[in-house]
Amino acid sequence: MRLVSVVVMSVLYGLFSQVGVASTYESELAFYIESADMDADASEVDQTAFGINFTKYLTPVNEDNYPLEEANFFARSRNVSAGVGILDTDFSGNSGDGYIFEIAYQHLEKESPIGFEVEYGISDSTIDGGTSVDITLSEFALNGFFYITDNTRLGIGYGMNSTDIDSNSSQAPTDIDVNSFVLQAKTVNRYDGKWVNVEGRLIYSNEDASGVDADSTTISVDGDYYFNTNTSLGLGVAATTGDNDADSKQFALSVVFHTDTGYALEAIVEKLDRDSGADNSVVRFSFVSRNF
Repeated sequence: MRLVSVVVMSVLYGLFSQVGVASTYESELAFYIESADMDADASEVDQTAFGINFTKYLTPVNEDNYPLEEANFFARSRNVSAGVGILDTDFSGNSGDGYIFEIAYQHLEKESPIGFEVEYGISDSTIDGGTSVDITLSEFALNGFFYITDNTRLGIGYGMNSTDIDSNSSQAPTDIDVNSFVLQAKTVNRYDGKWVNVEGRLIYSNEDASGVDADSTTISVDGDYYFNTNTSLGLGVAATTGDNDADSKQFALSVVFHTDTGYALEAIVEKLDRDSGADNSVVRFSFVSRNF
C-alpha cells in the first residue's frame, strides 16, 4: 500500500507541475517489483519478482521538448541493456525460487530511418513439495523499424517463447514453443499542446504444446496521454482469437511520473481473461534513475 500511495501522490504532483528543464542522459538504472497471479481450473500460481535493469545509451539522449518517457524514441540513440532478478513462486501451496536474466540491444540512429532491436531473456524456477518441479522460460525477439517521419515508425518482428516443465515424477515433461510474427506501428504527436502516443500491433502466433499445434491472431492497441512532459496515463487493450480455446481479452493501465531531477516512478496493472479459464493478472512497480 505504501508504494501505491507514493505513486498516487507523485501523479497528483505531476499534474500540476511545470515542464522540466531540458537535459541529457546517457544511462538508466531501474529497480522493479512485480506480482503475477494465474488461475487455471483448480490450480493457482502466484509469483513475485524483484529485479534490476541497466541501460547504456551510446550517444547522449536529449529530453528537450519531448515527453520524458518518449525521449529516446525521438533521439534514436543506440543502446544496450541487461537485467537480473530473483523469483519467488507458489504453486498450489508448494513454494520455490529462481532467477531472471535479460539482455537487449537496440540500434537506432538519428541520421537513418532504419533501426532494429534484439532481446533475449530466461527465467528458471524450482518448486519443492511432494513433487519437485523445474520451470524454465526463455524468450527471444527481433524487431526491425522504419521511421517514415520523426514522429512515426513502422515495424516488423519475430518472437519465440519456450516453456519447459520437468518434474521428478513419472509424468512426461511439458514443452510449449510459440513462434510469433508481428506487424507494428507507433506514432507520438502533439494535439492542442498535449502529447499523445498510440501503438498498434497485429500478431500471428503458432503454438506447439507437446506436439499439439494451435494458431492464434492478436490485435492490440496501446495509448499514452501526457498531461505534461513528466506525467502520463496509459491504457491498452488486446483481443486474441485462435484454436483450442485460445480466445482471450487483455486490459492494461499504467501511470508514469518523471521528476525534474532525473527520477521516475511507474505503476502498471494488467489483466488477461481467457475463454479457457486460465486467467492472469500482473501488478508492477518500477523506480528509474537517470541521475548518475
